[in-house]
Amino acid sequence: MCFMQKYFNVNLEFDKTKVDLIIESTISEGGKGYVCVIESNNLTVANRNKQFGEVVNNALVNVCDGSVLAMILGKIHRQDYRSYIGADIFYNYVNKKKYIQYFLGNTPHILSGLQTNLQKIDSRVESMSFEELPFRKVEEFDYEVIAQQINEANPDIIWVSLGAPKQEFFMAKLLP
Repeated sequence: MCFMQKYFNVNLEFDKTKVDLIIESTISEGGKGYVCVIESNNLTVANRNKQFGEVVNNALVNVCDGSVLAMILGKIHRQDYRSYIGADIFYNYVNKKKYIQYFLGNTPHILSGLQTNLQKIDSRVESMSFEELPFRKVEEFDYEVIAQQINEANPDIIWVSLGAPKQEFFMAKLLP
């Protein structure tokens, strides 16, 4: 766990270089963890829901997803904060073309389109896993089966697309 600064009771890291260093060193050392992309709604939920607050604050690293949130926090703390949106992180790691990635969640149609488009960036994506998850409550997933499938694929990075706050709870439950 890195030592991020707390903003409205949520750990956030605004230094993109540090975020990438945390992620890449965790991968190279064979570690594991999850990254939360925090925007205003997540911040609000984390302050109203103690469990969700614990989930995001136990993340490997949290980044600020919203430029408005970064601007407000920057004005409060008199610093120049910039967001590091989830899409930028996603494309950053796909463009590196060096990690085995696993894409989890969403619909078969979306996953198929994603795979087709990502193959244009990295041809190796064709052999990577794209798995849908059934629509259900976060408590109802079979985490052991999902973890077994992921471990068989042996990815460096797992991308989860379930929407917030569901995906954060999902990642926290899947991690062990």
